[in-house]
Amino acid sequence: MLEKDQAMEKFSPLLLVFLLVLCACRKDKKTSPADCRTATMIVNSGAATSIYSFSYNNEGKLSRLVSKQDEVVFDYTGNGYVITYLTSGKMRQQTTVKTDAQQRPTEALIKLFKADGTFDSEVITCEYNAKGELVKQVSQKDKQPAVTTATVWADGNCTAISNNTQSLTLEYYTDRPVQPADIFRINQLLIQGFVNVFNRNLAKSLKSGATITQYSYTFDADGRVITATAVTGASTETRAFQYSCD
Repeated sequence: MLEKDQAMEKFSPLLLVFLLVLCACRKDKKTSPADCRTATMIVNSGAATSIYSFSYNNEGKLSRLVSKQDEVVFDYTGNGYVITYLTSGKMRQQTTVKTDAQQRPTEALIKLFKADGTFDSEVITCEYNAKGELVKQVSQKDKQPAVTTATVWADGNCTAISNNTQSLTLEYYTDRPVQPADIFRINQLLIQGFVNVFNRNLAKSLKSGATITQYSYTFDADGRVITATAVTGASTETRAFQYSCD
């Protein structure tokens, strides 16, 4: 959760399905942002371009995510799911996620496989308040000391995140409800791998130390985000979204 905001050439640890929601979408009426599911995200950062393609199962849950030679496969259980990460067909990571009754992640066991078949492991646990806001996340890699991350919330948005090595502050477009294309949520998905900070509104900026990243969005006639742009100093990253409404 406390990583720099940047495009990812490869899938990072974990990935959470319920960021991308499927609802029925009829072609003969106007659709809202919640009526369609994300099909493709095209990321342009400098000279680099990455294309992420999303596939879904019969229940509308994310079943497969592909970018270049990398693939993520989802298998669902009664109280969570197992995510398998493949590069050129070879498994490099497997993550088992447990969820609560509201489908929020409460625990994740991450196994990062080495060439000799052994693996490094990390356990992440999450605690929420009665509003469903993350209040504490604890991460522990093998026998290393645990790292505890705390949050601050205001008006349904997480405004500060901190642990003993890093702190972030966030601002939001309070007139714009959050969507799956929200940059902060997408970054949780790509960097941390699962979403456990459920902000109410679209993220406007993120500050890490002296570095500030500004976020902006463009929308289609139905109010869906079609591009999301992050600007950090002289660096710009743009994400273009395509939706499936069938």
